[in-house]
Amino acid sequence: HHDIPLPAFPLCLAQGDISPSGSAGNFCAVGTFSTGIEIWNLDVLNALEPSCVLGGEDTSMADEIMRQNILNNSSQNRREKLTPRESSLKPGSHTDAVMSLSWNKVHRQVLASGSADCTVKLWDITQAHTEQANAGTLKHHTDKVQSVLWHPKEGTLLATGSYDRSVALV
Repeated sequence: HHDIPLPAFPLCLAQGDISPSGSAGNFCAVGTFSTGIEIWNLDVLNALEPSCVLGGEDTSMADEIMRQNILNNSSQNRREKLTPRESSLKPGSHTDAVMSLSWNKVHRQVLASGSADCTVKLWDITQAHTEQANAGTLKHHTDKVQSVLWHPKEGTLLATGSYDRSVALV
């Protein structure tokens, strides 16, 4: 029995067995109202943060801003504090809530996500810490994508369902 405190209310979950490093294990992808997809390691007890986040807000400048602000506060001449400009998204991110997830059972490093931004994105988990994590974006729906599901035996077939009242096999 594991309890993992999630930072946001989950909208969808998908179970997979490949880590961001490519090793086997038990992982859960979590989609929320935010634009990122959290990958949690279910083999770690009392995990406080996900193993990685696919897409979402770009926080790469946060450490640099914090370091500069600490240096500015400790120095004799107090210069203006640095603040983030705008919340920007990582390349390839969804721009709205992640509403559906499906982990491919044949190509085990591939995860599909459907979003309220009307797109379906394909993610390579083994590239999670790089800008190549988003392997592709499909824009064939005109409304929110509520459902995505990989075929259990044919790893190249993906079914998607949307609020535009259509189902697509891609």
